[in-house]
Amino acid sequence: MEKKTKMASNNDDAAIDKEFQDWKVEYGRHYRDAEEEAMRKAIWLKTRDRVLAHNARAEQGLETWKMGLNNFSDMRPEEMPKKGLILPDKPDNHS
Repeated sequence: MEKKTKMASNNDDAAIDKEFQDWKVEYGRHYRDAEEEAMRKAIWLKTRDRVLAHNARAEQGLETWKMGLNNFSDMRPEEMPKKGLILPDKPDNHS
């Protein structure tokens, strides 16, 4: 069975906090202390914003697929496993 944390559609802080708590339970996340949790939540929020923006474009027909939060959503890019993942190419900023 696929796990899916329901994403709050508004910017209500309490709803987003609950969404983060639900996501942590879904993916078995436990952090060392409040400082680490705050750091991980900040990363997760940036990921969430990227997912919501992408999916809004998909709803407008500007993207052909949808994104979702997953077990990597609280990780910095350098923490993600490289083997077995297909990562998008970085844009060429020299054009």
